[in-house]
Amino acid sequence: MSRSLLSLRLGSRLWLAALLLLAAPAVPAQDGKDKPRAWKLSTAVGPAFALGKAGERWAKLIGEKSGGKLAVQLFPGATLAQRDPAREFLALREGAADLAVGSTLFWSM
Repeated sequence: MSRSLLSLRLGSRLWLAALLLLAAPAVPAQDGKDKPRAWKLSTAVGPAFALGKAGERWAKLIGEKSGGKLAVQLFPGATLAQRDPAREFLALREGAADLAVGSTLFWSM
C-alpha cells in the first residue's frame, strides 16, 4: 500500500475517532431497554450521487464503530433543510439536523 493511501486511511480514522469522542458526552446514558436516540444526518443530494453514497457510508460506519451505541438516520436531498442544500448550516444550528454532508458548491453561494 502506498504511503499516501496509508496516511489518508489513518487520517480518516483519526477524524472518525475524534467525532466519536466529541459525540460521546452528548449521548444520554441508556438503561439497556431503550434504543439510543438516532442522530439525523442530512445529505445535500440523494444516494445516486457520490456525496449521497458518502453520507450512507458515514452513517453505517458510525453505527459499526460505536458498536451500535450511536444510531444515524439518513435524510437525503436536504430534506431537513427545506430541500435547499444552502440551508444545511441553518438546519444544523436550529437542531433540525445533527450531522450534515454537504457540497461546498452550495455553501459558497
